[in-house]
Amino acid sequence: MEGAQLRLQTYLLSFLLFGAFLLFMSMVWRYTPGPTPSTFYAISRVRVRQAPTRRSSSRYDLELAGSGSNLPLTRILLQSFAELQGYRKSKVKLYQSIGSTGGIQAVLDKNIDIGLISRVPREQEKDPKLTFLPYARVAVVVAVHPDVPEKNITKTALLAIYKGKQRHWSNGQRIVVLQRERGDSSHRAVSRVIPSFQKVNDDAYRLQQWRVLYQDSEMQRALMNTPGSIGLFNLGAILSQKLAINYLSIHGVRPSLQTLRLGSYPFHKEFSFVIAGRLRGIPRKFVQHVFSTTGKKLMREHGYLPLEGRVP
Repeated sequence: MEGAQLRLQTYLLSFLLFGAFLLFMSMVWRYTPGPTPSTFYAISRVRVRQAPTRRSSSRYDLELAGSGSNLPLTRILLQSFAELQGYRKSKVKLYQSIGSTGGIQAVLDKNIDIGLISRVPREQEKDPKLTFLPYARVAVVVAVHPDVPEKNITKTALLAIYKGKQRHWSNGQRIVVLQRERGDSSHRAVSRVIPSFQKVNDDAYRLQQWRVLYQDSEMQRALMNTPGSIGLFNLGAILSQKLAINYLSIHGVRPSLQTLRLGSYPFHKEFSFVIAGRLRGIPRKFVQHVFSTTGKKLMREHGYLPLEGRVP
């Protein structure tokens, strides 16, 4: 009798173990990653700073990639383009940030139609096969978490904060400096106006003084979620996405389209398209839309100053 009970218990245990194994295998199978669905301006699973792989000849009619700073405005322009043209949204692909350098290289490699850059191209990037089309200017702002009491900052105070000499806000709260990677377009914009800011940045990198963020999306999340934080960001991204991020005046000058146009606000950067050869079809129509009256109006409405240009 005891032997029969033991055999029954053994069978039951084996059955339970086998069932657990089948359940485990079904879960593994279920969560094995598959192809990314083709959705309008889908954020593809491209690793940071890695260009898109060689493109399919027919899957998308328009592919764009490059600097993360350009993405919020590009999404707005693509949405408007699709609505006005009655265009199939699933045939357009906007990749997540691969940086200005990555966007230029992806165009050279013929992996995308249009590269997106947020800085002046370097000399070694001025390939004769490439054309750079500036289309918007945006204010680079000293952005802070909503709980920071300051409304204004001087250039001297900005340097002191990034040097680590000024460590608290006026209410006694600790300042948390958020730094971007070397070569970031917003840091370059400030360094053009305050040359010593470059050395302050380099010293901070060398000493590993501050938290370094590698994408605009990371800076955005950090500014929203880190009390006392300060970092460089762009005004258009804040306004177009209605982000809970504050930004400071510089020596009493508030960043806006008006002060940017007049030149009284000091920090800014330009967005450009990068193309190889002559655009045709949907890519050409999209760039024409950006430079149209409708495109320019959209840019102004979302905090970007449109620039004059034409499609070559």
